[in-house]
Amino acid sequence: MSAAGSGVSWGDIRSRIEATRDASWRRSPQVVDPLGTLSAHPLSWIGSIMAVSYAGFQTARQWEAVQQPAVGIAAVVVLVVACAVFLAAAHPSSSPFGPQAAFAVVTLAVVAAALETISRFGTNLLLQDDFGQVTVAILLAMMAPYRPALSLVVGAVAASLALALFPIAQAPYLAVHAPLAEYIVVLVVPPLALGIAAAAFSNGFVCAVRDWQRVVSRAALEIEDEARIGLARSVQQQQVSVLARDVLPFLTRGINAQTVEREDVDRARALADTLRGSLVAEIGRTWLDDVADGIALPGGGSPGVDDPDVLALRMSGEQRVACAALVAAISRDDEIAARSVAVVLRQGPGARSGLRGGGGSAASSVSVQISAMTDAAPRSLSARRAEGILVQYLAVVRVLFEGVVVRVAPGTVTVGFDYAQH
Repeated sequence: MSAAGSGVSWGDIRSRIEATRDASWRRSPQVVDPLGTLSAHPLSWIGSIMAVSYAGFQTARQWEAVQQPAVGIAAVVVLVVACAVFLAAAHPSSSPFGPQAAFAVVTLAVVAAALETISRFGTNLLLQDDFGQVTVAILLAMMAPYRPALSLVVGAVAASLALALFPIAQAPYLAVHAPLAEYIVVLVVPPLALGIAAAAFSNGFVCAVRDWQRVVSRAALEIEDEARIGLARSVQQQQVSVLARDVLPFLTRGINAQTVEREDVDRARALADTLRGSLVAEIGRTWLDDVADGIALPGGGSPGVDDPDVLALRMSGEQRVACAALVAAISRDDEIAARSVAVVLRQGPGARSGLRGGGGSAASSVSVQISAMTDAAPRSLSARRAEGILVQYLAVVRVLFEGVVVRVAPGTVTVGFDYAQH
């Protein structure tokens, strides 16, 4: 297959190298390494349990100072809600962790801190034993694998500014007569320090992954010429062998013959159709066809690819890896037990058909449907169970694609998603 059919070119690889130079503080570790982020989910539970436990302990320890018990309990409840939102957003089935979820978590944590202050207003003699600033800091630290450095810094600064208002309102009731700035520092340092530390981790992780990607892309540039020459020779030898086996003997017989029979005309037409069909098949093949050919279904055969507009060529490198891995996982899983797998790619509404070979511009998105006919109908495989089987792959797909859905019907498992044409 030619370099155009594989979708690999100098410009494509160079664009990937340049893409890695984008500002690292705008990208999250979850986006650059979706699989690596899966290992951080248990830590999310540990951090949430720590935050809620600390809030409950401090509230119980200072219960005598609580003037409004209902508000004090509400503070802990709101913090529990903040942790629940965080855990839901950090779950692999909800990836990627969006800015709305981050805003909700930080806002709810600050509201919980405000409710704690209101519940003990006038009797809160010391501020360093409040749980608000500590729990906000814990949640900011736990978001490090999921959010960009810029988002974490903004969240830390915004939360710190809100917490800095609490000592101003409580200044007349504080037991220790110290400069107001000292009390502000007590409340501001935990979220600001851990938030900036989380941002540093996020930025450092993204930079490290991108450095590795840059090295790999440069290596691809170095071997591309050799691969292109080898592919060209392979295709040329294949075409020459077809000509030598079928076409040349026929032409030799036609030259030596005195007359042309009707059978010769029919034979010439059949050879022309065969050659034309093989050339069209080569032009219409993409990397996805090669991936499908390399996958063996449990009952024999390979997944089928229905991509008349060769839209697979318009996936990015990362999207191709994720899509190929998902097709392989669906095809080979014993519990899904696929008898046949079909991968269908279609242009979205209003899209213009791209040129074969990857040229031309795109105006819309592409819809992908990976459907498996299974032997699992008697076991009534549910959508939840199917997502559990494919959780690692779907976590990556949800980061790289949009509109990811999993549908299960009797004897059929379908995963659908969309992507913008590149």
